[in-house]
Amino acid sequence: MSKINNLRDPGRARITRHCLLAAVLCACVYVYSRGTPVTAPAAPLSETYAVRFAAADKFDWYKLPPSETLEWVRCYEEPFQCARLEVPLDYAKPHGQKAAVALIKYPAKYPVGHEKWRGPILFNPGGPGESGVETVHSIGMNVSKIIGDEYDMIGFDPRGVVDAENYYSGAWDNNLMDTDKELTTLFDSCAASSSCPLHEKTGELVSQRLDAILERLKTEPIAVRNGSTYGIVDYALAHERIFRALYKPVTSLPPLFAAFAEVESGNGQPLYALAELHPSSWRCDCTDAPESVEETTVAIACGDADVVNHDLHQLKKHYANMARLSSFADMWTAHAHAWKVRPVERYNGPFGGNTSFPVLFIGNTADPVTPLWAAKKMAKGFKDAVVLTQNSPGHCSIAAASLCTAKYIRAYFRDGTLPAQGTVCEDNEDVFPPDEKVTDELPVMSTEDRELFSAARDLSAGFEVPHFGLV
Repeated sequence: MSKINNLRDPGRARITRHCLLAAVLCACVYVYSRGTPVTAPAAPLSETYAVRFAAADKFDWYKLPPSETLEWVRCYEEPFQCARLEVPLDYAKPHGQKAAVALIKYPAKYPVGHEKWRGPILFNPGGPGESGVETVHSIGMNVSKIIGDEYDMIGFDPRGVVDAENYYSGAWDNNLMDTDKELTTLFDSCAASSSCPLHEKTGELVSQRLDAILERLKTEPIAVRNGSTYGIVDYALAHERIFRALYKPVTSLPPLFAAFAEVESGNGQPLYALAELHPSSWRCDCTDAPESVEETTVAIACGDADVVNHDLHQLKKHYANMARLSSFADMWTAHAHAWKVRPVERYNGPFGGNTSFPVLFIGNTADPVTPLWAAKKMAKGFKDAVVLTQNSPGHCSIAAASLCTAKYIRAYFRDGTLPAQGTVCEDNEDVFPPDEKVTDELPVMSTEDRELFSAARDLSAGFEVPHFGLV
């Protein structure tokens, strides 16, 4: 990253260097090794490993030896490059055991050192414990189209949160502040569209109809069978599917509401299929292991948090406090009670600072687990930071595409321009298209805007959001 200082335009270099601190999309952060920024070297790809991996359908990380400098090799499909960085397992013992950090890069159009190259942007996918490698592999191309192809998009496997103080305390009890608000918004969307499978005249009537379906499942669960697959559709399964759909309602809610309409008529098969429940094969196969698992999230979150030693009465009170915020408190079981393992070095603050360039935070109005309130709270800890609000449901701003938001992100990274405080962007996607909407917005956009919005929409469609806290 220090090579950004070598750019010929000092002003643009300053903007670019500090833009890397933007809390855009979910988060973008610096990564450090031994207290020094990790620099993407201008060295050519290692031909030995490039040839070995270029033709492979799947990249085998274990065949790529870690190194103390980033040795980029071609991986997955073009133009992605991968590296493994060797770091101390314990930084207090730099000559002790080593660990390897996986990184992936969607390279800029211009090589390092070129006058148009603006440097690397590092992605923190959140979770905590989600894979930055998977994130950039999935969305790197579309982010590049939005921000600009002058940047390298680099992903690694870190951690990230919104309300840092609440997170590190181990409470995690204010995440559901906007959850029920989002559901109300979606009921209104259903009422405004005759295409909604649970359509009623008002959002309140849609809510009542869904409540009736759920209440019936409490006493009359539906047995389902499809070949060798069988199970039960009950209230617990239905309630959990609603909560999951709130993370990405644009794509998840229409088929879910269609499945509930089938449940209403006695057919539980579609809802059971959406639950993606698969019987265990009772076999352990580690040859195709996922790059992030739920156990990773729990270990990191509880390891980060303060020690929590609540008795049963305190745990009940903790749950009651969350239940007052949302009807989905039973889905948010994240709590570090009795977790004893802690890292040697654990960050305890401060959770703010005087950055050399203002930070841009983005939050949406109806996020099920990271409320807009938290984004505004964290922004107060950074001098001249701005919160851009996107008026949309779902987890993170990219749960729904917004041309307005995409334009502000592009302006921030290209020109260092921040939106005015209080700016609100509307999204351009409907969960259920309203009946009175008669025109498509894309034809009236300019060619540049159409391309930018297409990238934002593809980015939203391709991003798999983490589901922290689910039982």
